[in-house]
Amino acid sequence: MEEHKEAETGRFIALVKKYKDCTEMTDTMLYAFIDRVEVHEATGGRTIYRQQNIDIYFNFIGNFYPPADEISEEERIAAIEAEQLEKRQEKGKRAAEVQKQKKAALMKAVEAGDPEAIAEYERKLALQRERNHRRQQKLKEAREADPEYIRKMEEKERIQHEKLLENERKRMERANRKKKLTRAELKEKAQTDPEAAKQLEAIRAKEAEARQRKKEREEEKMAADPEYAAMMAERKAEYNRRHTEKRRLERAALEELAETDEGAARQLAEKRKYQSEATTKSRQKMKKDAEAGDPAAMERYEAYLAKRREDYHKRKGA
Repeated sequence: MEEHKEAETGRFIALVKKYKDCTEMTDTMLYAFIDRVEVHEATGGRTIYRQQNIDIYFNFIGNFYPPADEISEEERIAAIEAEQLEKRQEKGKRAAEVQKQKKAALMKAVEAGDPEAIAEYERKLALQRERNHRRQQKLKEAREADPEYIRKMEEKERIQHEKLLENERKRMERANRKKKLTRAELKEKAQTDPEAAKQLEAIRAKEAEARQRKKEREEEKMAADPEYAAMMAERKAEYNRRHTEKRRLERAALEELAETDEGAARQLAEKRKYQSEATTKSRQKMKKDAEAGDPAAMERYEAYLAKRREDYHKRKGA
């Protein structure tokens, strides 16, 4: 029966003090602290479940067993398998991300017209077709052997195919959103590109329909709720007042700046030209709508003519 040494605290502390400023570990130091090391036979073979216990016996401190959680063999194996599963999942995620980046880079090069990228893309497509052919052949053989198995496999294939199609659709939508022109760019392009002009016209028509639907909803709500109608009228009047005042101040500031700044003078001239053209276009549309029998346009046109007659008589009387 082995006899364990009693703790010799004084000698242990003396050794610690002796070696506390050492920069390397020597054999002498190890022999001073350690009595012996026992390496036990490993269990679990050359598998992930392998474990091996090592006992280190120190001098001076007597019997000492560091605290450790005791777990059963089943718990240890479960913990190892959980760790391995997490590692496989992380590895799979990294591999999928790398493949995704490679595919994106390849597609970008293909879209740019790179001959090598196009050839590589065609090669990958050929490999995919070959794999699909082999898979279909295996499915055909399995169909003859087990109809239930093939039914399940076909369902799995269908789900995967639908998922791929959905992912591709989303990718195309994202790409189209990125390529979408701004309103200003589209207006400029529409001056020379019939397709862009058609697209701009469709956008304006869609916006006009949306405004008309909103207007009709507002009118219905105001007709059913007089208080709401009064509130909306007051809000609209206040908005028009603020908007008119803001434009008046901006126009006055621009006119003042135009007296000394050529850029401001050009901007003012462009604004005046645009306003003149817009006014003419608006009056022509109002007249056309009135002649077509639009009651609102007829009322506005009559008011416009009355205002013109009034201004004419004022100038003539002056």
